[in-house]
Amino acid sequence: MHQHQLITIVGVGGTGCTVASLLARQGYRLLLIDRDIIERSNLNRQILYTNNEIGREKAIVAKERLSGFTEIEAKVEDVKKESIDFHGANLIIDCTDNMETRMLINDYCKKHRLPWIYTGAIENKGTVFIQIPEGPCLRCFADEKYGEVCESFGVEPAAVAMTGAIAAQLAKEYLNGKGEQKMVRLTMHPLQITLINVHKRTSCPACNGRYEYLEGMKGKRVVRVCSKGKVEFELGKMVDLNEAKERLAKGGELRENSCSVGNDDIVVFSDGRVIVYAASEREARKKYDQMVGI
Repeated sequence: MHQHQLITIVGVGGTGCTVASLLARQGYRLLLIDRDIIERSNLNRQILYTNNEIGREKAIVAKERLSGFTEIEAKVEDVKKESIDFHGANLIIDCTDNMETRMLINDYCKKHRLPWIYTGAIENKGTVFIQIPEGPCLRCFADEKYGEVCESFGVEPAAVAMTGAIAAQLAKEYLNGKGEQKMVRLTMHPLQITLINVHKRTSCPACNGRYEYLEGMKGKRVVRVCSKGKVEFELGKMVDLNEAKERLAKGGELRENSCSVGNDDIVVFSDGRVIVYAASEREARKKYDQMVGI
């Protein structure tokens, strides 16, 4: 049906699951990029996963679920300024859960004149913004706050599903030549959908050719994932998973994947990312040093 058109979806969490599921069933080729593994707390809103996949990489499981509908490629990786590359995609859809990654995607797409769709859902609200190359961008209106917020404040599964459905519809319209730049906001209580006009901000760095996130002038290497005690940081080097496995084996039952190994306290990825369940960055790094120390 649409096999000549490639959509890159960054983040296969709640919104990403809905977007990928709808677009795969319509025959669009998909590249799924996600850095994370499936947790039990994800299952109420991330519709492609079940209890049987807890501990596995989201991108790999999503590909397995949807590969019967279309051609799908999956990458288990973080989107970083050193490696971001969306060449070949007809459209990028951001379904991530932190503003730093979104601003990086914004810079990249603005610089390379690529269309992309921003999605966000929190509490009982959702936002979808489709950005065309010549129009205003995310930095024209978005607050540059770090950290994922859906788990900090909670999010209604229905709000996630509706946000994803609207994003999939806008993607389809755009790729069929009928799309235009717009922002859609929804609330669940009361149920309401609103179209909002977005205008260029004259002082917007990205619209003026200053790509601060892409060039490393903005951003950070430690990401506080949520207030429930989940911290992610980067080691700045590749990791030998066999060595990590040996050290983590002393700390309890292991979960192994092609790109990661971990237990209930720590997950180590081969690309050097580490997720630690701890109350602070300091505690997370101490726990890592004690249990892995590679």
